[in-house]
Amino acid sequence: MLGFLMFGVVIVAIVYIMFAKALPAGMFHYYGAGVRKGRAEYGRIKREQPDSPDARLSEAEFVDRFVSEGPKPWKYVLLALLLMFIGFPLSCVVGFAGSGN
Repeated sequence: MLGFLMFGVVIVAIVYIMFAKALPAGMFHYYGAGVRKGRAEYGRIKREQPDSPDARLSEAEFVDRFVSEGPKPWKYVLLALLLMFIGFPLSCVVGFAGSGN
């Protein structure tokens, strides 16, 4: 019974990582969310701190740097794969050990 519970926890963790972490990070890099946020941040910096080093960059340079420094989806995908390849067999071991056979 404990093995099934652990299996369920691993599944929930993988789904959470993929949908709550990797999907927004992927949208930030590949679907334009980072570009939109970068342009908005550049406009805010230009208004509030016109003498800062970031405000001296061109908008394209700032946006490129902003997007490249943003969250990376690959690290969340690797974490989910790690959980899959370690968590699933571990839950099976726990399930077999707790079955009393």
